[in-house]
Amino acid sequence: MKGKKRNMNKQPTFLSASWDAWRAAREGEQGIARRQQERLRALVSYARTHSRYFADLYRGVPEQLTDVRQLPVVTKVEMMSHFDSWVTDPAVTEQQVEAFIADPSLIGHDYVDRYVVCTTSGSTGSPAILVHDHGALVVYNVLGYIAREQEAGRLQIHPVMVNAAGETLTDVVRQRVEAAFGCAVGNYYGSSEAIGLTYECRHKQLHVNSDWYIREPVDVQDGRSGDHQPRHLPLRKSIPGHTRYWSYR
Repeated sequence: MKGKKRNMNKQPTFLSASWDAWRAAREGEQGIARRQQERLRALVSYARTHSRYFADLYRGVPEQLTDVRQLPVVTKVEMMSHFDSWVTDPAVTEQQVEAFIADPSLIGHDYVDRYVVCTTSGSTGSPAILVHDHGALVVYNVLGYIAREQEAGRLQIHPVMVNAAGETLTDVVRQRVEAAFGCAVGNYYGSSEAIGLTYECRHKQLHVNSDWYIREPVDVQDGRSGDHQPRHLPLRKSIPGHTRYWSYR
């Protein structure tokens, strides 16, 4: 494609992200593949430049990366054990983030005034702390509960759209929420590590955002690539910049 080169580190806005998604859909597989390559290289470059951990880990990775399998795999345990050298912003430290999470008075506030902090569930035995900038921010809604509160009059809000994020959205719940708030209801699936993993089409089916994520099947026992469990690689710059990270779903 001709035209000026994208600035991969520029914070996306809702408008720019929507416009790019529309263009990616119009360009088809070729446009998606190009975005994957651009964003993968930009993410690796950013991690090398801003993270001491990844600068060392990626020392032998070629500058012109062509395949995600050229990256060494890192695990949740490895990243958390090197948290302060893993993160890409020196203002973020494990001790301060843990203190932030532990303080109930800070619920709803941004960490260091610019980041949203979340944790994984720890279902694998190794919980992780994730820090997202506002370019990657997603607001989660407990839809069934807030619909009941709206119907009962205890909640009085008037959103223009409601999105489900990772929770089961049945037809009954969707219809109830639409009736309660008088607006459209969308659906997608994500995780703490891969927030924008999917999108919903007009047929109400979920699809992988393959222009922003690479879905790599791996063997859950030894981590080798193959037709096994999916592993998701985010191509969006995040503060704890992680690439080729094991995330089994």
